Formats: sequence, C-alpha cells, structure tokens
Amino acid sequence: MATKIQIKRSSEAARSPTSSDLDVGELAINVSDKILYSKDSGGNIFTVASGPQSYTLPKATATSLGGIKVGSNLTIDSATGVLSATDTDTTYTGSGLISIDGNNVISTTANNYSHPSGDGNLHVPSTGTTNAGKVLTAGATPGSLFWTTPASTYTLPTASSSALGGIKVGYVENDKNYPVQLLSGKAFVNVPWTGGMNYVSSTTAPSSPVNGDHWFDSAEGILYTRIDSNWVDVTTASAASGGGGGAMEFISKSTVTSPVASVEILTDFSLYDKFVVVASELKGSSNAFIHINFKIGGSYKTDASYDYTQQYLDVSGTNNAHYNTNNAVGGEVGLMGSSTANSCFTLNLLGFKNGHNKAYDCHSYQDIGSSSVFSRFVGIYDGDTGVVQGLKFSPDSGNFTTGKFTLYGIKDS
Repeated sequence: MATKIQIKRSSEAARSPTSSDLDVGELAINVSDKILYSKDSGGNIFTVASGPQSYTLPKATATSLGGIKVGSNLTIDSATGVLSATDTDTTYTGSGLISIDGNNVISTTANNYSHPSGDGNLHVPSTGTTNAGKVLTAGATPGSLFWTTPASTYTLPTASSSALGGIKVGYVENDKNYPVQLLSGKAFVNVPWTGGMNYVSSTTAPSSPVNGDHWFDSAEGILYTRIDSNWVDVTTASAASGGGGGAMEFISKSTVTSPVASVEILTDFSLYDKFVVVASELKGSSNAFIHINFKIGGSYKTDASYDYTQQYLDVSGTNNAHYNTNNAVGGEVGLMGSSTANSCFTLNLLGFKNGHNKAYDCHSYQDIGSSSVFSRFVGIYDGDTGVVQGLKFSPDSGNFTTGKFTLYGIKDS
C-alpha cells in the first residue's frame, strides 16, 4: 500500500501559519483560501501560490485600459470578435445658421455670413500695384482707412529749454562762456580752470562775498579769507607758510543738516600744539548747554575729571558766574538755542601733546529768540595726560539740528 504524504494544512478561512509553525522550506496550505505558504531562511512566511480569484473588468477611460459596451451603429461578430461600425446619412444643424446633409453638401437654405462693417471691423483696402511701399493710415472719421506714401525725409527740431531736439557744436569761446565739445559721441564742456575765488584789495570788505573769497585790507595790511560766512584773518598763517610758527591751518569741517545726538572730530592731534574750533549756525531741538569730551587711549573720557567755570552776560546786562568741579558728563563749552540757527562759539584748546592736562577757553553766543546770552567758559580735563585722538560735542538736551564745526591747528614752531 502506497504511503500518503500530507503537508501541514488548515480549513479555517483567512488563517496563515506563523514562523513557529514551519521550518525553512516547509509547506503549509489553507484549503479554504486555496493559498500555499512556506518559510524563508530569514524566518519570514511568504505565499507560494494562491487559487483563482474573482476579477472585475474596469471601465475604459481616456487614460486607463478597460472594458466597453457596444452601442448604436456598432456590431461585434460573435465568431471573430471583430467590431464594425454602420454608416448612415445624418443631417447636422447649428441653431439655424448652417446645415450639412449626409452627402456633406451645405444646404441652400443656410444663412449667409456677413462681415461686420462698423469701426474696428473693416477689411484692409485692396493693395494693388499702385500701393506698393505705402502704409495703411487711419482717417479722421471712424471706419476710414487708406494707403499713404511715407515721408521720405525727417527734420530734427531744434532743442529748447522745453522741447527735445538737436543741437550744433562749434560755439566760439566768449569770456566765461565755453563751447560744448564731443568725445566718442558724448558731449562735454572743457572749462580752462585758471585762478581761484575772487580776490579784492580794498579798505572796505566786499559787499557780496562767498566762502573762499580773499580780501586784502589795504588800510590795515591784513589778508582775510571768507570761511563759514565770516572773514578770517589769515595774515599770520600766510606769513608763516615758509615754516615759521603761529600759523593757523585748516584741518577739517563737519556740517549738520539733520538731527544728530553728537558731532565727532577725528584727526592726528599730535601734529599741532594748539587747536581752534569755530562752531557756527548752531540750532538744537531744544535750548541746551554744549559739552565736550576728549578721546584718549581709544575711548571718550566720561570720568569725573572735568572742571570748568562759566561767566555770562544775559540780555538784561546782569553778570553771572558758576563753577562746576568733578563733572563726569564733560566740559561745558557753549550754549545753543532752538528757535534760530544763530548760536555759535570759538573754542581754543591747549595741552594736547603727551604729558599735559587738556585746557580750553571758549567764547559763546546763545540766540534764543527774544533773549541772548554771551558766555565765556574756561575749563580743564586732568584725568588723563595722554595724546588726544578725538573730540566729541553733544548737547545736554535734545539734538543738534543744524550747525558747522570747523577745526584749525596751530604750530608753535
């Protein structure tokens, strides 16, 4: 009698063996689901084969394969499965505008098309041989078109102060009127710069000077230069230009046109023995005292080593004075009003070389509209004797809104 061999099995639907049920390569079957299982070397159960499954054919679409049904005018040969279409005459109409019968003939009763004749829907006029090279031009009335011959020449208009146009070169120089010249198609004016600002020798100052003008007072023998709307005596500086001492030389200028909390002046202060700062056209966001701080060793000094005294004459003619010691804010050097830009001061600075305390003497004018204050400030900073590297001016209230700060240097020898 033959030996019957059976593999592990189950009749319970949807049941599959676990990894512990099978050895590697051993088979098991679910006779209800008709699925044959086994186990791989990694201990995973996998399906070897499965029985027939039900299948539903999807419907065909424009992008997916699928089944279709036979409709009107289509037949399928049951023996060969060939699909055929039946051709029949059909008349198509389009809302009464046009009709086509089965023989592809337009009906004689179809509506004829009429092109719109209003403005913007016109036919292009016939070209013909006589219109060769002409351009289509719109007329002055709606719906009018005609061919015209384009202008063969163009006249460039002359340029004016209000209209674009052409210019000519070749102007001959006349006094301080200089001709326009061309270089690589670009226009320029070659001004022969000779001389400088205006120079006047007279016993009275010029009536309409500009900054930079020179005036030699022939009565006193003094040369002045116009700086910040003031005549500055430069006779000493001119005489010392050959190397002598006492010359006051311009170093730098800072102009305030918008609100700032402070104005900083940086230069090599070791090149001079004394300095003068002329501040003019000062105006602040509020009435304020102006302080000075010295930059030494890379930072501005704010320790309590500023000592100063102020003597001032107010609008009533009263003399006043006050003295401030050990001030950490800075030394007072001037005053400033907020109503007009007329406040100013002249500050003389001493002891800027290494090993000296920093001393100053300042004359100030404060314009506060209905009243004015004339002051003199004398002060010293004795907290550090190093070389000064910078000056910073700041109001004790608000900002500078306008002002000019000009620095001059003086050499003793």
